[in-house]
Amino acid sequence: MCALSVVVAWVRLRALQDSPYPTGIDGYWYLIQVRSLLERGHLYFPSAPLVPWMMAAAASFLGTVLAVKTIAALGSALLVVPSYALAKRLTGQRGPALLGAALAATSAQSFFLCTEFIKQAVGLTLAVGFAAALAATLERPGKLRIAAAAILLLACALTHKTALGLALLMAGPPVAVVLWRNRGAAVVRIGVAALAVSSIAAAWAARDSLAPLGNLFCRHADLSFAVLNTPGQIPLVLGYEVALAAGLAAAALALALVCKPVNGARLPVLAIGFIGFGLFQALPWLNVADNQGLGYRLRLCACVCLAPCSALIASRLLRTARPAARTAVLALVVCSVLVLRPWRSDEGVIKAHPAMVEATTRLAGALPPDAVVVVPERHTAFMATWYGRVNTRLRPPPSIDASRTFRLLPGAAIRPDLWAALDRLRAHPVAGVAPSLDLHALHPNGLVLLPENTFQHVIAELPETERQRYEEWVVR
Repeated sequence: MCALSVVVAWVRLRALQDSPYPTGIDGYWYLIQVRSLLERGHLYFPSAPLVPWMMAAAASFLGTVLAVKTIAALGSALLVVPSYALAKRLTGQRGPALLGAALAATSAQSFFLCTEFIKQAVGLTLAVGFAAALAATLERPGKLRIAAAAILLLACALTHKTALGLALLMAGPPVAVVLWRNRGAAVVRIGVAALAVSSIAAAWAARDSLAPLGNLFCRHADLSFAVLNTPGQIPLVLGYEVALAAGLAAAALALALVCKPVNGARLPVLAIGFIGFGLFQALPWLNVADNQGLGYRLRLCACVCLAPCSALIASRLLRTARPAARTAVLALVVCSVLVLRPWRSDEGVIKAHPAMVEATTRLAGALPPDAVVVVPERHTAFMATWYGRVNTRLRPPPSIDASRTFRLLPGAAIRPDLWAALDRLRAHPVAGVAPSLDLHALHPNGLVLLPENTFQHVIAELPETERQRYEEWVVR
């Protein structure tokens, strides 16, 4: 499995190096974090620190950009190892576990995560690793196994909230069963009650930060099974792994209900969390229209269900076959997965345009040190912070100081009426109104920096609806 992980990491690193710049909307976010750690000793943006720490350590001998890409490729590719270990523990067989590892190695979601959400990619690897370590600990408790599971759970907490949530979800059923068997139902009831009370208290204390939960569902069913389906844009399907994970989970559950094994339970308790999550994440009422929403992030975790569910299915379907036939069938299926499923994909991958890189580079030294630059788009904001070393915000501050506030507008955020107003200001300068700073080499409106007073002057000329839109400052 280590060899397969190395191959997967190499393929992904090669794909990431197709561009000299980081990929994804948040690609420059990681560069900023690493630079801040190396120069100041702390993170630039508050965040779970483990992945930036790892990148900063690698940057000392690889350079910042290569370090970010290396951790992304390696951290996501290592999902293969715990996926194999977990599938083998569920089935007790290597063949079905190899099938699960092959699906993890060729996962379109896992590849996409290494280009866009590196913390989540590493977090999924740690969460599956924790599930495998916990299962080993519950089967044969020991100090080293308990320590390994505890370290992996801590690593999940230091990596990504989604990873920690998944780790706890997968741990719930086996831990509850062990407590039930060893300590009785009373302990489990007390534990469930305590968990419910603490969850309610935590939700009340952090009700503002839990706002995304209110938008988790929508009224109308979306049967596209896309990871992201924003109106007016092409749905992001990523190999239809949302539907694949749900189908495998449903099939594994159906086989468990129909085919009772001679010995043991119908369904390994460790599999309950994966099957439940595989079915839940495919609910058509999940809101996947918002690229900042929880539904989008949950569906990007569907890949963790592929290995355990496929291994269970293969094990149940081939349990009565002769060893030679079982080996041949599994070898054929594993080879087919590795050959026919693509190992990389450009679907949904966002790459920085060289002209935008050059444009944001021109910000360096163009503004006073205490300037605040408001940008309505995250990718451009992170690029401006990285190349121009300016203080960017996605939204205007509550109290605007016009003398040190600037608006940075990429061409995609400039609608036709504002486009025309900017052109008029260039053609007919107004006394007392500072001109725009046109940074883009290919078009004046490709990336425009406006002092706050100039911005207010320009939007004052717009129709009412357009002016309100820019006053509300819609962030993409």
